[in-house]
Amino acid sequence: MKTVEQLLQDPQLAQGKLWRAKQRSHHSHRRDHSISTGMANLDERLHWRGWPLHSTTELYCQHWGIGELQLLTPLLKQSTESGGRIAWINPPYIPYAPALAEQGIKPEQCLVLRPDAKEQWWAAEQTLASSAFTVVLTWLSQQSSKDAPFRRLQAAATRGHCLHFNFRPPQLRQQSSPARLRLHLTSTRSSLSVDIIKQPGGWGGQHLSIPRPPALLFKQQAPALWPVYQRSQATPQFIATPPHLAPNSDSAHTPIHNTSSQAH
Repeated sequence: MKTVEQLLQDPQLAQGKLWRAKQRSHHSHRRDHSISTGMANLDERLHWRGWPLHSTTELYCQHWGIGELQLLTPLLKQSTESGGRIAWINPPYIPYAPALAEQGIKPEQCLVLRPDAKEQWWAAEQTLASSAFTVVLTWLSQQSSKDAPFRRLQAAATRGHCLHFNFRPPQLRQQSSPARLRLHLTSTRSSLSVDIIKQPGGWGGQHLSIPRPPALLFKQQAPALWPVYQRSQATPQFIATPPHLAPNSDSAHTPIHNTSSQAH
């Protein structure tokens, strides 16, 4: 039996009959299999250099609102700019239209669905397979321990030529899933940490940090530096004059800067 080194030196195998795991085929880099995330550092970590098309991507978050939509903002913006529509199924918070518009995401191209727990899986499958949406975001309140429901969603995304992003709690990341791409997200003060659990054609276990946009960073100042605090210090005090002593309504409230001097 030949060793690995001998196989690699075999001229017949060197002509393409032996595939090396570290070699990436040109087919895996074709853009018709993916769309850029809009973030160069994330694209570099993904084997297909972007979000896999017509499939499910799972995002695991400990808490909602840690900046998970920051990853999808470039895609959502591009989608609505090109006339595509976005479906939000049972989001934990109501999407704020002015904030979406500020990021370039057209609110009029978004549809929020609120199916109950019994109908949410059916609603998600129908929405994905409808071909009416380019992106579907789902937050399923009841998770399943079986693969079959997730396979149905994956198949529906393929039939509907749709990008599906399914948000799930992190304790389920050890559960097997047919999703083609799986990411675990955690939050730090100034960045969003991304761990790649699984990806098509590439390695898992990679980690990267994505800095938060400056607009999302809130830096607290001392109260003495607040404009409202400074104005309140310069505001004169007012003492209400009893109505029976006031000659008219205009003098009912007289500004007094030094009440001690007027007492004498």
